[in-house]
Amino acid sequence: MAEEVPLLCIAAEYGDIALVKQLLDEGADVHATNEERGTALHAVATYSEPADYRCTALSERLGRPYTKVLPSVVEVVKTLIAAGADLNARDEDGYSPLFLCVRTMSSASPMEVPHRLLVFHTLMGMGALMYLAPENKEGDEDEESTVSDSDTLVLLEECCSLADILNPAPYVQMARAILARGAKATEGLTTAAVQGVGPLVELLVNHPTRDLHKAKEALTRAAFYKYPNVCRILVSVGVEVEELHLREAWEAPDLDCGLVFFGAGVTPTFSYRTFIKDIGDDDRKVVKQTVLNTHCNTDIEQG
Repeated sequence: MAEEVPLLCIAAEYGDIALVKQLLDEGADVHATNEERGTALHAVATYSEPADYRCTALSERLGRPYTKVLPSVVEVVKTLIAAGADLNARDEDGYSPLFLCVRTMSSASPMEVPHRLLVFHTLMGMGALMYLAPENKEGDEDEESTVSDSDTLVLLEECCSLADILNPAPYVQMARAILARGAKATEGLTTAAVQGVGPLVELLVNHPTRDLHKAKEALTRAAFYKYPNVCRILVSVGVEVEELHLREAWEAPDLDCGLVFFGAGVTPTFSYRTFIKDIGDDDRKVVKQTVLNTHCNTDIEQG
């Protein structure tokens, strides 16, 4: 039979500061973990509004009626840290509370997102690590690793890999805070391009730590996954378009990405017929005219 989740973890997950303080005063272990090795700090990082049946279950364990409270997640985080909680404790998957907060943002309801963002910013403000070395690595696992280690968990990359193309705002907000603490835009740009999240790509590629040469890979990925809006953003800030990018658009085939690259002034050295063979007559005319307007290429005129 599975062990019961520590009451402190439950109280923290619900953002119930009064119950958290009561349990700590009664001697609750701030380091106690659930079956996933998550601490109370992990629990508040995944704040969720308790359903009625969960309130009933908690009432039974407390021996008194329990009702939902207005969450106080920031106070919960600060109280747990003051009681000795490990800011960078790892759960069974190797995630700290900060990383878990980022990774589970997509599962939050619209009502829960603001509270999870408050937890995120509080943990960031307290100096939670943004780079986590593998737990089995020699040395002190709590020391912040370097980005050069391929197995290192990188917070900005995690944020970008999980970004929701339909609801990018929370991820843009988190990425901005991560950059403000010293992360480099290159740590997440290609990943953001793969996800097709335009606002996130725009934030990263306009950041002072950007590297336009390395951004070519992001452009290649955006073309491969057919994200013309991302291609447009990258090209507009000066990312150099190469024949490789055109080939990605050719092979898709993706008219919109192709037009972005044509407009950037790249002259193809191979036949554009490869690109237009699978598109309709009207689209074919648009491509041909765009190329002619940009390059005046006689070979294309004859195509």
